Amino acid sequence: MKMLKSFENKSLYYFISLFSAVIYWLVFNLINIDFVNIVFFLLAYIWHFSLLVPGALEYAFKSKSKLSLYVIAIKANYYLQIFSKKFTFKFQAAMVRAISPLMFTGLLLILGGSGNLLFTLLGSLFFELTHYWLIEKAITYKANL
Repeated sequence: MKMLKSFENKSLYYFISLFSAVIYWLVFNLINIDFVNIVFFLLAYIWHFSLLVPGALEYAFKSKSKLSLYVIAIKANYYLQIFSKKFTFKFQAAMVRAISPLMFTGLLLILGGSGNLLFTLLGSLFFELTHYWLIEKAITYKANL
Protein backbone atom coordinates (compact mmCIF):
# COMPACT_ATOMS: atom_id res chain seq x y z
CA MET A 1 0.00 0.00 0.00
CA LYS A 2 2.76 2.44 0.94
CA MET A 3 4.64 1.81 -2.29
CA LEU A 4 1.52 2.35 -4.40
CA LYS A 5 0.74 5.58 -2.57
CA SER A 6 4.24 6.96 -3.16
CA PHE A 7 3.99 6.72 -6.97
CA GLU A 8 2.57 9.51 -9.09
CA ASN A 9 0.14 8.42 -11.81
CA LYS A 10 2.74 8.79 -14.57
CA SER A 11 5.35 6.83 -12.60
CA LEU A 12 2.80 4.14 -11.81
CA TYR A 13 1.94 3.93 -15.52
CA TYR A 14 5.61 3.54 -16.47
CA PHE A 15 6.34 0.99 -13.76
CA ILE A 16 3.38 -1.31 -14.43
CA SER A 17 3.63 -1.12 -18.23
CA LEU A 18 7.35 -1.73 -18.51
CA PHE A 19 7.41 -4.38 -15.78
CA SER A 20 4.64 -6.21 -17.64
CA ALA A 21 6.58 -5.94 -20.91
CA VAL A 22 9.62 -7.55 -19.28
CA ILE A 23 7.45 -10.36 -17.90
CA TYR A 24 5.89 -10.99 -21.34
CA TRP A 25 9.36 -10.98 -22.92
CA LEU A 26 10.61 -13.52 -20.37
CA VAL A 27 7.60 -15.79 -20.93
CA PHE A 28 8.08 -15.70 -24.71
CA ASN A 29 11.77 -16.49 -24.31
CA LEU A 30 11.01 -19.39 -21.99
CA ILE A 31 8.59 -20.97 -24.47
CA ASN A 32 11.12 -20.51 -27.28
CA ILE A 33 9.26 -18.12 -29.59
CA ASP A 34 11.27 -16.87 -32.59
CA PHE A 35 13.14 -13.62 -31.87
CA VAL A 36 11.54 -11.70 -34.76
CA ASN A 37 8.08 -12.52 -33.45
CA ILE A 38 9.05 -11.29 -29.97
CA VAL A 39 10.26 -8.06 -31.56
CA PHE A 40 6.91 -7.63 -33.36
CA PHE A 41 5.08 -8.28 -30.09
CA LEU A 42 7.19 -5.72 -28.23
CA LEU A 43 6.88 -3.22 -31.07
CA ALA A 44 3.09 -3.22 -30.77
CA TYR A 45 3.21 -3.28 -26.97
CA ILE A 46 5.60 -0.30 -26.78
CA TRP A 47 3.68 1.52 -29.53
CA HIS A 48 0.50 1.37 -27.45
CA PHE A 49 2.49 2.26 -24.35
CA SER A 50 3.84 5.41 -26.00
CA LEU A 51 0.41 6.49 -27.27
CA LEU A 52 -1.15 6.38 -23.81
CA VAL A 53 1.61 8.08 -21.80
CA PRO A 54 -0.04 10.76 -19.67
CA GLY A 55 0.65 14.13 -21.31
CA ALA A 56 1.76 12.70 -24.68
CA LEU A 57 -0.96 14.44 -26.69
CA GLU A 58 -0.10 17.84 -25.23
CA TYR A 59 3.57 17.18 -25.94
CA ALA A 60 2.83 16.25 -29.56
CA PHE A 61 0.88 19.42 -30.26
CA LYS A 62 3.38 21.69 -28.47
CA SER A 63 6.49 20.03 -29.88
CA LYS A 64 8.66 21.94 -32.31
CA SER A 65 9.92 18.77 -34.00
CA LYS A 66 6.96 18.08 -36.25
CA LEU A 67 8.60 15.24 -38.20
CA SER A 68 9.61 12.91 -35.38
CA LEU A 69 8.06 9.45 -35.61
CA TYR A 70 6.68 9.78 -32.07
CA VAL A 71 4.84 13.02 -32.79
CA ILE A 72 3.53 11.70 -36.12
CA ALA A 73 2.25 8.50 -34.47
CA ILE A 74 0.48 10.40 -31.69
CA LYS A 75 -1.12 12.88 -34.09
CA ALA A 76 -2.16 10.11 -36.51
CA ASN A 77 -3.76 8.20 -33.66
CA TYR A 78 -5.52 11.38 -32.48
CA TYR A 79 -6.99 12.08 -35.91
CA LEU A 80 -8.00 8.43 -36.39
CA GLN A 81 -9.77 8.55 -33.02
CA ILE A 82 -11.66 11.69 -34.11
CA PHE A 83 -12.62 10.09 -37.43
CA SER A 84 -13.75 6.86 -35.78
CA LYS A 85 -16.11 8.62 -33.34
CA LYS A 86 -18.77 8.32 -36.06
CA PHE A 87 -18.71 4.55 -35.59
CA THR A 88 -18.99 3.89 -31.89
CA PHE A 89 -18.70 0.39 -30.51
CA LYS A 90 -17.11 -1.22 -27.48
CA PHE A 91 -13.28 -1.25 -27.56
CA GLN A 92 -13.28 1.16 -30.49
CA ALA A 93 -10.37 3.23 -29.14
CA ALA A 94 -8.23 0.11 -28.63
CA MET A 95 -8.92 -1.12 -32.15
CA VAL A 96 -8.02 2.25 -33.64
CA ARG A 97 -4.77 2.30 -31.65
CA ALA A 98 -3.91 -1.12 -33.15
CA ILE A 99 -4.09 0.17 -36.75
CA SER A 100 -0.76 2.04 -36.83
CA PRO A 101 1.51 -0.71 -35.43
CA LEU A 102 -0.17 -3.16 -37.82
CA MET A 103 0.53 -0.88 -40.78
CA PHE A 104 4.13 -0.35 -39.66
CA THR A 105 4.70 -4.08 -39.18
CA GLY A 106 3.03 -4.82 -42.51
CA LEU A 107 5.39 -2.35 -44.18
CA LEU A 108 8.36 -4.09 -42.55
CA LEU A 109 7.13 -7.45 -43.84
CA ILE A 110 6.60 -6.09 -47.35
CA LEU A 111 10.11 -4.63 -47.42
CA GLY A 112 11.59 -8.07 -46.97
CA GLY A 113 11.30 -9.15 -43.40
CA SER A 114 10.04 -12.29 -41.85
CA GLY A 115 7.70 -12.62 -38.94
CA ASN A 116 4.07 -12.93 -38.11
CA LEU A 117 1.44 -10.20 -37.85
CA LEU A 118 -0.31 -12.30 -35.21
CA PHE A 119 2.36 -11.27 -32.70
CA THR A 120 1.70 -7.62 -33.47
CA LEU A 121 -1.98 -8.21 -32.71
CA LEU A 122 -1.03 -10.08 -29.54
CA GLY A 123 1.18 -7.18 -28.43
CA SER A 124 -1.72 -4.78 -28.94
CA LEU A 125 -4.14 -7.06 -27.13
CA PHE A 126 -1.83 -7.76 -24.19
CA PHE A 127 -1.09 -4.07 -23.69
CA GLU A 128 -4.77 -3.18 -23.72
CA LEU A 129 -5.51 -5.94 -21.22
CA THR A 130 -2.62 -4.83 -19.01
CA HIS A 131 -3.71 -1.22 -19.29
CA TYR A 132 -7.32 -1.97 -18.43
CA TRP A 133 -6.80 -4.54 -15.69
CA LEU A 134 -3.69 -3.26 -13.97
CA ILE A 135 -3.03 0.40 -14.68
CA GLU A 136 -6.57 1.80 -14.60
CA LYS A 137 -7.49 -0.23 -11.53
CA ALA A 138 -4.24 0.69 -9.73
CA ILE A 139 -4.75 4.41 -10.38
CA THR A 140 -8.40 4.18 -9.28
CA TYR A 141 -7.39 2.21 -6.18
CA LYS A 142 -4.65 4.73 -5.38
CA ALA A 143 -7.14 7.59 -5.67
CA ASN A 144 -9.40 5.89 -3.14
CA LEU A 145 -6.60 5.51 -0.53
